[in-house]
Amino acid sequence: MYIIGTNKSKFIKDRFFEVSFRGDGDEKANRGDFDKLKSSKELHYLASIFNWDDELDVLEWIINSPLCDKGTALLIFWRSQPDYYTRFDNEEEAEIAGEAFRLVRNIIKNFQDGFYQRARIRFNPKSDEFDINYVDPKAKWDIPEEMKKGVLGLPVISVEDTTEYTGAVMKAIWRELKTSFR
Repeated sequence: MYIIGTNKSKFIKDRFFEVSFRGDGDEKANRGDFDKLKSSKELHYLASIFNWDDELDVLEWIINSPLCDKGTALLIFWRSQPDYYTRFDNEEEAEIAGEAFRLVRNIIKNFQDGFYQRARIRFNPKSDEFDINYVDPKAKWDIPEEMKKGVLGLPVISVEDTTEYTGAVMKAIWRELKTSFR
């Protein structure tokens, strides 16, 4: 597994977790701070703790970074609940959800263009958290099949999270790995 050290996880949480909830609510994440992240595992950790009620700029930065792993792009894609956005043809039609619509479409385009060169971070869209086969009754386009395939890689956790990994949790991860990619 990829482990994020204490200093780096603190940096990521301090600079990117629920930033717009601080102060008067007008604060935003800083692109300069984002550029200090230098590995795929750091981007994945950020994506995994990101609060979707915050500004989505950070997720755009992640998916358009050459460091972004396929597993990270898929994590962001499926957490966006992409089936909802299939009911829109474009950003304008999506109105208030336009930013998330653009994010979903950019991830698909990046996949189709072969932008994501790394596939080392584990992500399984077939987990219980996501229904990859759901089709919105108002869908105008289909989610590409390649978005429904997982990445058999290593998980990313912070040092703080390791204390939560009991034997039962490790067994569940192992069971998922054995059964998810059949």
